[in-house]
Parts: sequence; C-alpha cells; structure tokens
Amino acid sequence: MELTQELNTNVLLNDKTLETKQNNFIDTTVGKIINSGLNAGIRLVLPNLIEDEVINIKDQILKNGFESGVNEAIKSAKNLRQSNSWNFYRKF
Repeated sequence: MELTQELNTNVLLNDKTLETKQNNFIDTTVGKIINSGLNAGIRLVLPNLIEDEVINIKDQILKNGFESGVNEAIKSAKNLRQSNSWNFYRKF
C-alpha cells in the first residue's frame, strides 16, 4: 500500500513539474511569438464571427488544460447559437 501511495505521489509531482515547465515556456519570448503566430493564423483562416471564440478556446487549452478548453468550447457554442449574428450568418 505504501509503495502505491509513493508512486502516486511521484506521478502527481511529475505532472505538476511538467505543467510548470509548459506554463514557463508560454511566458518566454519564443512562446509569446508562437502564440501570436497561432492567433494571426486563426484570424486569417476563420470568419470574424468565430475567430475570437476559437482563440479563447486555444488559450484555455494552453493555460488550463484540455478539459478546460472543451468546457470553453461548449460554452462558446451555446453562446454563438443564441446570438443574433449566428442567425443572420446561417441564412447565407
């Protein structure tokens, strides 16, 4: 039982270390350049109606993980569906 608990503790510590390293990379100059490039690419490819939502989802995934990104995507989809802009856009 003690060995299992020690292994679980080591896994949690390794996960936190990896998360810290990933967050530190995003805060570096190279990470900011990559993030800005991704944002510019998203703005170039997607229509204005959804580009900000997609960027918010990407930011949530990078900062808080995949689960948070999925939750943000669901929230954005619900908000988009209820918006007047979407109703206008769907008609075309």
